[in-house]
Amino acid sequence: MKVDEVWRTHRRWAVLAGRRSRSLHHWRVVNLGLILLGSTLAAIAAHRQWITDSTAGALGATSAAVLATAGIIQTRQLTVQRVADRMVARSASEAYKAVVYRFLAAGAADPDRAGELDQAVDRIETLTADQAVLVIGVEPDDQAVPEVGGITDYRDQRADRQRAWHARGSAKHRQLAQRWRAAELAATVVAAILAVAGEAWNGASLSAWTAVATTAAAAFAAYLAGQQDDRIAQSYARTAQSLESLLRDFDPATATADEAARFVAGVETVLADQNETWTSLFKA
Repeated sequence: MKVDEVWRTHRRWAVLAGRRSRSLHHWRVVNLGLILLGSTLAAIAAHRQWITDSTAGALGATSAAVLATAGIIQTRQLTVQRVADRMVARSASEAYKAVVYRFLAAGAADPDRAGELDQAVDRIETLTADQAVLVIGVEPDDQAVPEVGGITDYRDQRADRQRAWHARGSAKHRQLAQRWRAAELAATVVAAILAVAGEAWNGASLSAWTAVATTAAAAFAAYLAGQQDDRIAQSYARTAQSLESLLRDFDPATATADEAARFVAGVETVLADQNETWTSLFKA
């Protein structure tokens, strides 16, 4: 198989992985919003002194419908299988990308690289045979094969770019995790304050809003657990650090062929380990 064909296969799996990732994120956000909306409507409906009985009944019915819709989303759109399909797509995409970069890093002077490419593709196809149906009909995007003509290009375009990408990704996911933890903490504090106030003033009307805040805290915690931002940030940081170490100890200008081969193997092992760590975070 030619390297451009392998790259197109990588891009098909990458497109699929991107679609599944965006879909899961979309439905998690929608589900979170529906839970918060449903609990808020229920709390408003409980305040009969504010609204008429007919309005309260309508709000209660709407709240029930909204929360039921959230339940349907959880059972239809946020399933273990959909998460697993996303992991398969990402793993296959990264595996095909790795063999392309290995091929390009070897350079045209390596007489064995075409055979090694075919063997690697055969292994990936065997591993993904049961999931190949997922990518049927998916068209690759127009991202071109990397212009890597040897070990120097590989160092710059693969190793160093991946180091920078994982460093940025670690910071991004760490910030996201901090924001969702802050939202969870705020909702928990509000729920505690409302509960104490309700007991002190015998305010039955506050109990409904205590339930809203408690529900919000639980929903934020569930969202954070589903996104796994904390653990992704940690794994990305480890990957960036490992790549930084490999880059620091390697000089393409003076490296022998064996040293270059070990460098490529080391980089791809780090990235493969990162891919395995990432997928393990979302396993049920």
